[in-house]
Amino acid sequence: MATVIHSATVTASTGSGSSVSADGNVEIVAGSNENARAKAAGIAGGLVGIGASVSSATASGTTSAHLDGSVANGTDAGATNVNIEAAATNSANAQSQAVAGGLFAGTLNDNLAMILDQIKKLDA
Repeated sequence: MATVIHSATVTASTGSGSSVSADGNVEIVAGSNENARAKAAGIAGGLVGIGASVSSATASGTTSAHLDGSVANGTDAGATNVNIEAAATNSANAQSQAVAGGLFAGTLNDNLAMILDQIKKLDA
């Protein structure tokens, strides 16, 4: 049996109550990339041969970007543009191979691959 779980948390933000001083562009960008891979293999033999392999791969994480404060340029309104972006690229792959040999033989292969993303972009 092979089990792999990737669960990253990636956050790009300004602190609560913060003040960003800018008169141009402000960008807050969060990005993540998770690759979960699981591979199980087994072999059995004899008079009665039973082989079983089970694998599970899960990529689950949270990627978020947010502005929790304000943007200003002194006493004037600040920033020409404010861009807040959150993106995630995740993959999950599960492979199983069971081999059995004998007078009576059987195999069982079971795979599970899951991607459970949470992507959050929170504008102030």
